[in-house]
Amino acid sequence: MYYLFLNKYLAVEPVLKDTIDTSMTIAKRSRGNEIEKANYAALQKGIVAFGTGFLMSGNFRIDDAVIASAMLHTWHPNYL
Repeated sequence: MYYLFLNKYLAVEPVLKDTIDTSMTIAKRSRGNEIEKANYAALQKGIVAFGTGFLMSGNFRIDDAVIASAMLHTWHPNYL
């Protein structure tokens, strides 16, 4: 199975690994090395934008993102 992204086909494994890496960055919040801190800051901007500009009702905050990222790890804990 492959995903089409920006006119490129991506295998499932790298997409899942990127999702897991991103969820780890969210779960650690701003703890980690400088690259992880910069990635977290960019993710946080996107989460704020999603919560304020894309939802028709309700809200989505960083705390919600931490919970959602933890759910991925309970779903597939051995894929690290």
